[in-house]
Amino acid sequence: AQTSVQTVRARVLVDIPAHGAKVGQLVEGAPEVVHGLAQCGDVDPHPDAVAYAESQGAQVVTLNRE
Repeated sequence: AQTSVQTVRARVLVDIPAHGAKVGQLVEGAPEVVHGLAQCGDVDPHPDAVAYAESQGAQVVTLNRE
């Protein structure tokens, strides 16, 4: 049985070549990975920002644990 890993989403604020993510997209990944990107100012994990990106039909990029 595969255990479900909790993931969080955040709106991409600047291109992140290492993760293949571009401005306006959403990233989805492990909380610690997304939190790290947020601390760098690369993404905005605020629920309003995520909801806005989703309402715009933003593509979701899945982050690897790296």
